[in-house]
Amino acid sequence: MPNITPQTTLTVVLALVLAATGCNSSKPAEPESAAPVTDAAAAAPTAVTSAAVSAALPTTAPAATTMAITDELLDRYVGAFIKLSILQHTTQEQLDKAEQASQAKAIVKIKSDADIMTHGILSEAGLTDKEYLDIRHRMKLDPELNARGGAFFERYMNEATTK
Repeated sequence: MPNITPQTTLTVVLALVLAATGCNSSKPAEPESAAPVTDAAAAAPTAVTSAAVSAALPTTAPAATTMAITDELLDRYVGAFIKLSILQHTTQEQLDKAEQASQAKAIVKIKSDADIMTHGILSEAGLTDKEYLDIRHRMKLDPELNARGGAFFERYMNEATTK
């Protein structure tokens, strides 16, 4: 049996995130949502889906800001992005298992825990929900910013695979 360590698990989850998002290592893709699970999503009888998550996101693009996206801010964003992607993946697995067992209370708890962890990840990164979504939006529109983010993503991937 192979030796499975936390580092191996992180590497596998990052690879799954890359495969699921269609991301190559030079360009970070966006998770289906970095927004916290809302009360409306928690009340839904099914697992969190991209449609449910999209409904929780603002319907208009964030207002243009003059916030400069420094390398330090971009690094924090990419770190949060990776953690949120892993959280989304593990939460979906837990929700699928709870749904198969028809455990409504467990589904609500899983969603609530994911919401708390989402806020913790963003807080740890020093980002508000709005700042995170603004950077996400700007990265989609600005190829140079996306390339800068890709460099940070590449660094995180290299660190995960070399440890």
